[in-house]
Amino acid sequence: MPLVLYFFVYEAYAAYVVLRAARRAGGPARPRLIAIAVGSFLFGGTLLVAGLASLFPPAAAATNVLGLACGLAYYVGFSTPGFLRRAWQEPELRGFVNNAMRPTSGASIAQLVNRLADAAASVVGADEVAIGLWDDAKGVLRHHATDGQVVEARPDETVSGVALELQRPVVRVEGEAGQAFPERLRERGIRSVLAAPITWGTTRYGVLAAYAARPPLFAEDGLDLVEILAGQIALVLRNHDLFAEVRLLNTELERRVVELDAANDELSSFAYAVSHDLRAPLRAIDGFADVLVEEKSAVLGEDGRQHLGRVRAAAQRMGQLIDDLLQLSRTTRAELNRQRVDLTALARSVAADHAARSPERAVTFQAEDGLSVEADDRLLRVVLDNLIGNAWKFTRPVDTPLIKVGAKHENGSRVYYVRDNGVGFEMEYRQKLFAPFQRLHSPRDFEGSGIGLATVRRVIRRHGGDVWAESEPGRGATFYFTLPAS
Repeated sequence: MPLVLYFFVYEAYAAYVVLRAARRAGGPARPRLIAIAVGSFLFGGTLLVAGLASLFPPAAAATNVLGLACGLAYYVGFSTPGFLRRAWQEPELRGFVNNAMRPTSGASIAQLVNRLADAAASVVGADEVAIGLWDDAKGVLRHHATDGQVVEARPDETVSGVALELQRPVVRVEGEAGQAFPERLRERGIRSVLAAPITWGTTRYGVLAAYAARPPLFAEDGLDLVEILAGQIALVLRNHDLFAEVRLLNTELERRVVELDAANDELSSFAYAVSHDLRAPLRAIDGFADVLVEEKSAVLGEDGRQHLGRVRAAAQRMGQLIDDLLQLSRTTRAELNRQRVDLTALARSVAADHAARSPERAVTFQAEDGLSVEADDRLLRVVLDNLIGNAWKFTRPVDTPLIKVGAKHENGSRVYYVRDNGVGFEMEYRQKLFAPFQRLHSPRDFEGSGIGLATVRRVIRRHGGDVWAESEPGRGATFYFTLPAS
């Protein structure tokens, strides 16, 4: 019995020592050590019960139970199944990811790396963790350690740099294979390191190193864990780079917007000044030409009167172009005032205005009931005035002109249209429709300045929608537009 008691105390003390080691360990190593400690205690208990069985034979039955439990505990600790390793890693990794993925807006790269090193240290359970960032310009690794130190060294001058060079996780123990650690590590009692490269695609960010005062008990588990953490750190650093790029692009975009606003203001002022300054000479040209026709008609003769008529027509056309340009500028810069608009009533009102201006024409106009949109009613009237006005104009050669305003569903959204049975156009020229001063028909056949559809497109795009057209020569045209909700 003294011999049995000796072995029991010996195994109990072994369990205590292993439990102390488990408190310092991290990751899967901790539960493995706990399982080994339990196995050692159960082994001592098995010996104790076997010794007691010589004095109390009924106690022998417990020997098999304790022996089986001891074998299972040792199996879990020394030959841990893969599913258990992953299960033990999962909560540690989840905590690391939650910590690593916290918002980093405004944080410097040094602050971010220090935080990641602290988070990795709590997972690995190492005495010290450092993240070495690769400086390609200098060819050095800048190590940010959990003790606050920052050390720069070439990869061949560090025990963890080999992981970056080989691009795979490595374990290094001082004294093995002639491995000698730098003096700064030996002074702090560091005798082993687990290292893994921090890489994203072809980008080498650096290396993650976990230092310890003694060789790792389970090097395979430690390397797996360090490699997974290095992958997560690479993801965080990649996100940091992307956010930095986004902030840079946003700054550049804000600068460009300011410049664009200033340019638009200058252009608007220029357009107003030019139009104002051009109107006076145009009125003078038109007025003096009219005076010449009235007062010097006999002297000018028929040819002179025709030439002056052309001068007056050109001056009046130029004045109309200036007015159209000003309207285009105003619709572009006008502030949007979105509200619910009865599109059916507005279309009928616009059509009535065109009918009043052309009482000699019998145009059939149809507007679908119940059309309602969210838009600026003033600008929407400009759109309908141009689209219905074009339809009114290009149905002039048709015997029974028909114009229809309606809506349909297309690709999950509501599309509005203005359709006519007029002269139509070739679809190969549809890209020219919405450009200023672009015309698909001769001015001799149909009047206009080519500004109306450009105005329509700008108004629709300011509302966040789109506009396009479909047509066939001699079979009319249909103009579609969308008006998404604000």
